[in-house]
Amino acid sequence: MIMTQEEKPKETGRRDEELDVAMAVEKTQNIMRKIIGNLQQKEFRLENVKQNGDNTKYIVICSIVPDYGKERDYYFIKIDVVSGKQVSPMGIGKQMSDGSFEFKEIPIKPEWTI
Repeated sequence: MIMTQEEKPKETGRRDEELDVAMAVEKTQNIMRKIIGNLQQKEFRLENVKQNGDNTKYIVICSIVPDYGKERDYYFIKIDVVSGKQVSPMGIGKQMSDGSFEFKEIPIKPEWTI
């Protein structure tokens, strides 16, 4: 069946959100492997993934236990899923008693983004 111009579905410019979230998580895991090494050994946990205003940027909050008996460290990472690159800023911090997070900015090392 041939569709006329009026019958063709219009491109909405929408992205596949599930695919973008999966890509952001995968990029975050790769970055965390470069920072800390074995994710299972450090009890890696994905805490939250949400879109950051722009359709192609996602904020990923994940956590690790740096050593036995220590409190969980939380990482704040922004990923642009189109370019596959990490976007500044990146933060590390703790979860407060009210459930909010307190992050301090850390520099992004070039070897983490390769």
